[in-house]
Amino acid sequence: EVLENMNRFNVLLLPSLLYENAPLSIVEAAFSGLRIFASDWGGIKALAEFCGGEYLINPENSESINSVLERIVMDITTGAKVERDMEKIDLSFTFGTFINKHIDLYSFGAD
Repeated sequence: EVLENMNRFNVLLLPSLLYENAPLSIVEAAFSGLRIFASDWGGIKALAEFCGGEYLINPENSESINSVLERIVMDITTGAKVERDMEKIDLSFTFGTFINKHIDLYSFGAD
């Protein structure tokens, strides 16, 4: 249901104060073509940068938040394209890739 409704929006907001390590809603937003407004720390930052189209903030700094909000509004208003490598994202988040990376990780040195 969430994925169906994402197409109605322009931006995913994820200004978390926590150091989340697997914010997969960012990947879902990328597949839906959304811009990503997110905290600039932890797994949120890493995944947002990997997916592209990110607008990173320090959620404890109102100046940072206001500056990024102004950029997002400007980009949406002018129709600026979201820069994103969808092929890279698609290949990185398949079930097969997930399984193979874990097999490689845990079988290293097993010989």
